[in-house]
Amino acid sequence: MLGCGRNYKYPTWTVPHHQSFPTTTMSTFTFPSEIWHHISADFIADAIHTICTCTDEPECQWAMTSVTTLAAVSFKVRAVTLDLVMSTLGVPPDSKTPVEDTRTRFEFLRTVGLRALYGLTPNHIPSRRFVGLSVAKGSHLLQGYSLYLSATTLRRTFMDESASPHPSLTAAHRGQTGDEVIDDETSVSTKITQYSLKALDMALLECRQVIPERMSFHLRRAVGDEIAAIHLN
Repeated sequence: MLGCGRNYKYPTWTVPHHQSFPTTTMSTFTFPSEIWHHISADFIADAIHTICTCTDEPECQWAMTSVTTLAAVSFKVRAVTLDLVMSTLGVPPDSKTPVEDTRTRFEFLRTVGLRALYGLTPNHIPSRRFVGLSVAKGSHLLQGYSLYLSATTLRRTFMDESASPHPSLTAAHRGQTGDEVIDDETSVSTKITQYSLKALDMALLECRQVIPERMSFHLRRAVGDEIAAIHLN
């Protein structure tokens, strides 16, 4: 379990001899580990939320390299960063390629996030390498984002479908009265709302198990906003 108290000792990571770090001033190394822990956690949390919710692809590509950037700052920052991704993103502790494994998890989040942004079967989403749901196993943060994005995807898709009339669903084609069609749509809407709220509640439960807590700040706020939007509609 990740700690950040005064007596917590961050693990020492072996860095390949061929990997060089940029020249830094001594001030980079005089910050306490707790400060680097907070900076790195906030930096990664911001990047994750950008990957999940941003429509600007260049900005997302920058966010995808956030862990690589942090890992290149110094040996101390690299140790703190790798400790964070292993404890919050489900990267195996014995991974020989933790930065690359983190990138795989970011690819998963981007794929799910694009579906939430544009719908289940958009034609204009940039093609991306498929990453299965299994990468979220062992990470409360990834599972929380998966639940949140699933709920937003379902609600957005239903709203888009409702706004676009389909001749095959009209009362004449279905042999139903107008009132019966409205009742059916209301029933579907109610079920989607119930599923979405349940998924969002589960996402909040996952958030409560994320350590450090600051890593789930953006997700908790986004889930709260989505719940409020559902209740307003």
